[in-house]
Amino acid sequence: MLYFRRLIWFIASRMLLVCVLLGMLVCGFFMAMNGANIYVVLNEGMEKRVDVILTRQQAAELNKYFHADFLMADTALEGALNGSSAYSDYNITGFEYDLTIEKLWAWPWDAYANCTVVERVPTITGSVISSRRSEVSERIPRWQGGRYDITLMEGYNGIRYIAENYALIPPKSVTIEVVYSKDEFRPLKKSRSNPVESYEFDMPSPFDRGEIVGGFGYIEYADASRNELVIMTMKDVMKRKPAYASANFWGGQATEWKNGQKQAVDKEGWLDEMVRKTIIREVYGGKHIPRDPRRIDESYQQMKQ
Repeated sequence: MLYFRRLIWFIASRMLLVCVLLGMLVCGFFMAMNGANIYVVLNEGMEKRVDVILTRQQAAELNKYFHADFLMADTALEGALNGSSAYSDYNITGFEYDLTIEKLWAWPWDAYANCTVVERVPTITGSVISSRRSEVSERIPRWQGGRYDITLMEGYNGIRYIAENYALIPPKSVTIEVVYSKDEFRPLKKSRSNPVESYEFDMPSPFDRGEIVGGFGYIEYADASRNELVIMTMKDVMKRKPAYASANFWGGQATEWKNGQKQAVDKEGWLDEMVRKTIIREVYGGKHIPRDPRRIDESYQQMKQ
């Protein structure tokens, strides 16, 4: 009996050790994946910001990477768009971009990461616009690089970007819909008689759709047998509502100063947009559209070179 107990204890201790090691490996894998994702998005986003400031083109693309509050407070970007930038007198044809990430930490279960980066633009090529040749120097001003402390949060556009560009099996299309009480929605789940998961959706009263009851996402692949329908009730959506969610967006009561006093004010918010964004985050997440680690690593290695 004593030997049997010792054998059981030996097997249990070894199994525990194996589980711990596997847990560490899985945690390390997802931390590396998070880090690679951050490197890719951060480098592309910061480079795009420089591109917009230099060329004043495709400014709307910045919404994929940066929060609206940052874009509104970015004086360099404001100068480029209102014509007061030092580069407004030049036609920029190219530039060399370099971003070094000094510090980065991202736990796999966190929805944010903090990092410190150093930005450099060693060379900028272009020429003075014809109407300003007699007024400004032909020498293009140097880019004022610097060190930035950046907080990255998982935004729905970023999640969608990663899914579209680094999916293990890229989807052919993704449909996102918010469902209201007067809409007609019928899921068609995969079964023996129905080899392709699908749905039926109609809006018989498009201008009076009632209350929001949930939503769904439909992921379509070239191989239709892989198609997936993701359904979310309002209960599912509200579980994912951030603890710090603003009433200005989600609706409800907000506190405002009026006549020198704090007052509770009812906000209508933009609940339909918040529900849509929540569904996008879920549908485009790695749970439903798995990422290809090799493609992410290739982008990371190219960026480092």
